[in-house]
Amino acid sequence: MLGRIRSHGNLAENAAIILLVLGLLEMAGTSRMIITLACVLFVFGRLMHPVGLFISHGTSLPRGIGVVSTMLVGMIGGIGLIAMALGRLMG
Repeated sequence: MLGRIRSHGNLAENAAIILLVLGLLEMAGTSRMIITLACVLFVFGRLMHPVGLFISHGTSLPRGIGVVSTMLVGMIGGIGLIAMALGRLMG
């Protein structure tokens, strides 16, 4: 039961900020293809994470894939927003 609660909490912690970042990128004019690929990668990662938790209570390949894909979308999105902001400030 605790694992399921933690799995849901992990989704709640990440989904809001990632959706906000993707929404800001879309409003800033990022290509629809890039936004779509980021969304697909995020959803795939969020599906893999609980699969990994159900397979094993510790580390597992699906859980690792879920963590890495979620972090990748967040980091690339954040870097993209920073780059856009700096680009607009500089010129």
